[in-house]
Amino acid sequence: MTPPDLMEAARALSESGRAPPTQARLRRAVSTAYYAMFHTFQKSDVLWRIVSAERAISRFEQADVATRRSFAAHVLFRQRPS
Repeated sequence: MTPPDLMEAARALSESGRAPPTQARLRRAVSTAYYAMFHTFQKSDVLWRIVSAERAISRFEQADVATRRSFAAHVLFRQRPS
């Protein structure tokens, strides 16, 4: 199934006719829509970009922590009495 087919299936699951859809049908509809979005993103290379951005942010945060630690150590050791 293609992502548009999956979205149509999700829509059909969420619209059950006369009676309101059950919680199980709504959960299944959301799961199917999520699966469609995942495959759409995977095909468009968006997931790779998101993961790359998260890794870059993580490296930046680690470098920032290291810089703050070294600055704090410098200030603490410099101010200690001999």
